[in-house]
Amino acid sequence: MAFPELAKAGSTPPLYKMKESGVIGKLQFAFYLRGMDEPDGLVNGGELQIGGYSMTRALGELVWIPIVKRPYWELRLKRAYLGSDQTIAYSGKIVVDTGTSLIVAPKLIVEEWNRVFLKGTYNADTNYYMFDCKTVDSLPDLNFQLGEGKG
Repeated sequence: MAFPELAKAGSTPPLYKMKESGVIGKLQFAFYLRGMDEPDGLVNGGELQIGGYSMTRALGELVWIPIVKRPYWELRLKRAYLGSDQTIAYSGKIVVDTGTSLIVAPKLIVEEWNRVFLKGTYNADTNYYMFDCKTVDSLPDLNFQLGEGKG
């Protein structure tokens, strides 16, 4: 779902190729990322809709958030915080990428979140905090407020 600027050797990304060939009407895509314990009949992961979006998975109204810098999906982040405690919050710019399993944030914020809430083990070789999978259910929710306006 990358922008053409990131395509290798002048190739056209699939979304743009589908639009050019008339397979889809709009240069839009939507993801539904499902929780592992959601009893909705899906076996794995979630859904990807190409060429538009459906309101069947949306909660509330759809809000468009502008991209602030290309070629990555860089957005303005109003606030990111853990649980209901907004005293240790990050605001600024973020890059959203469905092709990664990492969440990267400024070092000072991550260190403070880990000290207060997460209790992960820092791995100096990888520069990541690691968590025992058995603790996932006890970890606070990571909340993101994107764009301006609501919330």
